[in-house]
Amino acid sequence: MFYNTATSGHTAGPITITVSGAVTLSAPTSGTYQGLAFFQDRSITYSSANSISDAGTGNITGTFYFPTAACGYALDQFRNLPNVGTSLTT
Repeated sequence: MFYNTATSGHTAGPITITVSGAVTLSAPTSGTYQGLAFFQDRSITYSSANSISDAGTGNITGTFYFPTAACGYALDQFRNLPNVGTSLTT
């Protein structure tokens, strides 16, 4: 699970993933963050959109939670789109 937040001395920014090979990302199957692939801290904001694009092959399973920022997608080859689409929160 990717947790996007700011810490002392560090500013939060958008998540950018660009894949040209094979990638598989899976959310935890148990615990506090079960089912969450990406979680953005509710208290942070930034003007740029999160961006996930793929020209390779892969699979992302889990919820994308970006409550205060936009997210752009260009997912040509990811095969698990129903899970991404039905679990998208922006």
